[in-house]
Amino acid sequence: MNKKVLKMALIFIVPTVVLVLFALRLGNNETGNTKKDIKVDFANIDLVSLNGEKVNLADSVKNGALIHFWNTWCIPCKEEFPEIKKFLKESSDEAKENPNSEIPFIAIVREDSKEAVEEWVKENDLSWTILLDPKNKAAIEFGTTGQPETYAINSKQIIKSQNLGSSLLNDFKELKACAQDKSEEPCRRS
Repeated sequence: MNKKVLKMALIFIVPTVVLVLFALRLGNNETGNTKKDIKVDFANIDLVSLNGEKVNLADSVKNGALIHFWNTWCIPCKEEFPEIKKFLKESSDEAKENPNSEIPFIAIVREDSKEAVEEWVKENDLSWTILLDPKNKAAIEFGTTGQPETYAINSKQIIKSQNLGSSLLNDFKELKACAQDKSEEPCRRS
């Protein structure tokens, strides 16, 4: 009898727990600082460009940046690429009129091969900065739980806000505004 009850409980409890955790993950693309008190040692993160060059993340974010974690096999990542392209086109047009408005967009590839990334870049005509995270150092420092995830870093190297999950054009615009905010307070987004 106890085995039967235990088996029935597991049949209902395990799927319920999995569904709840999945729902929490999907609901985590809230605006603002949903991951509290993230402290990233940018100087301790070395990444690799597609041409094999070593890149220290601290140098890349010194004036603020949007850091975007993704990979080629991630379906939500693929679905948001048109939004990234729109955002970067609008940002480029804005920077022509106001050079101070430019914030780098740095795409960090986690858990993927250089060959797969190069093929994806070529097939999709990607023009933004793409860095490989071969040892998952950046992913671990940021505490990423999946992809895509996008972080707004200001010029003081403070994570101002983030979006966990797919982002739309408006999300990227809000994250950019957060990255431009020089205060130490978390950025409040609509």
